[in-house]
Amino acid sequence: VKGRTVKDVHSYISMLLKTMEQMNMPYNTFDPIVTTKNIGGHEFSSFALSIDVGSMILQQEFDIMIYKGFAVVFNLTYADAEQLTELEKVMSTVRFE
Repeated sequence: VKGRTVKDVHSYISMLLKTMEQMNMPYNTFDPIVTTKNIGGHEFSSFALSIDVGSMILQQEFDIMIYKGFAVVFNLTYADAEQLTELEKVMSTVRFE
């Protein structure tokens, strides 16, 4: 929305969940616990949810940093621990300049 900024991680999460519901993408579970992690030297807030896509349940991890009113987001979507391990390897290479 033009002229609208993201105030904090919790407002981003609220907007994300509302958007998913409006798009008929209901989530199965939502873990309201927000943790922090370091990605590329910056602190990101992280939370998880799962989505039933019919043939499987997908897990999603959202890593969010609010920067100048914008949300920088990494969305890791995986079906099993092996996929998560691969995604975590990729995330360990992220750098910001």
